[in-house]
Amino acid sequence: INLKSDWPKGYSRKGAALELLGRHDEALKTYEQGLQFDPNNQLLKDALKNCKDNLETPLGFGGSGGMNPFADPKFLANLAMNPKTRGLLSDPEVQNLLKDLQKNPNDIAKLLNNPKASQLLGAMFGGMGGGGMFDNEEMQTEESRPTPVPEEKKPEPKPEPKDDRTPEQREAATEKDLGNEAYKKKDF
Repeated sequence: INLKSDWPKGYSRKGAALELLGRHDEALKTYEQGLQFDPNNQLLKDALKNCKDNLETPLGFGGSGGMNPFADPKFLANLAMNPKTRGLLSDPEVQNLLKDLQKNPNDIAKLLNNPKASQLLGAMFGGMGGGGMFDNEEMQTEESRPTPVPEEKKPEPKPEPKDDRTPEQREAATEKDLGNEAYKKKDF
């Protein structure tokens, strides 16, 4: 933008960076500045619309530009494959909780007092394979427990070879090593 202030792509890149930093108000202004130079730029228009949608919906959920992780089929499939949450999916209460989250993901705070919902959220935010809220022993099944990794044996050090070189040869080898190190550092 400093080098070429009328280049729209510079504004779209700066706006995207500001959005990733969570500085949505600044991103909006940046997209609008870019549109002053190129009002027909579709990339800037789309970015501005998405940024506005993300500002209107907390946590970036919902809205036409946001995302709802609870509506993602991969999320449901991961819950079904996770041994810690697999059994919960057949529970009607949990099914209703998921339907509510799919409709309005911003209600997530209301669900934190529900232990079943906490298990689901822990699986989501702690990683589908474990971690998060599920790292206690009574929640682990035999198939979900990590298998111990055998300790690697360190190789025994080999005895130093006998140095049959003359003092001049040793000095030359040392100088050669120093030269190689200088070359690697581009210190010519």
